[in-house]
Amino acid sequence: MVNCMCATELHPPPTRTAGFAYFYSIPVFTVEWLGWLGWIYCVAGLWSTIDRPPRVMSTMMPEKDFPSVDVYIVAYNETVCAAN
Repeated sequence: MVNCMCATELHPPPTRTAGFAYFYSIPVFTVEWLGWLGWIYCVAGLWSTIDRPPRVMSTMMPEKDFPSVDVYIVAYNETVCAAN
């Protein structure tokens, strides 16, 4: 006599209580959707740019208040001595 198992014994039905999977999957799913929506908003914002006329800095502030920049030019002029 052959011992036969029915299909429910080979593959038990899935349980309805997922346990930790819900606590893990729902926040991940929410973050994925919010990231996708944020990407859509970013692309929509970059799609329609605002064209503004150029402005001259002297019309915005007096020349004495202009920002200044210090430029350092690094030079290495030391002679190379070989170790004897």
